Amino acid sequence: MDDMKPILMLSKCDGNAFSVMSAAKVAGRRGGMTNKEIEAMIEEMKSGDYNHLLLVALKYFDVA
Repeated sequence: MDDMKPILMLSKCDGNAFSVMSAAKVAGRRGGMTNKEIEAMIEEMKSGDYNHLLLVALKYFDVA
């Protein structure tokens, strides 16, 4: 079983939600996610506050 998640470099983001979502899209593509999976992930990120967005990022990525 491969539990490796793509790496999301949050340290290179300026910290706003749009920057994080944009970086997540790029990391998702690099990690082999489909457009449909990326779209669902972004919708999940947008379904709450900023803390929720970060928790969703941790669900899908190893964050650096």
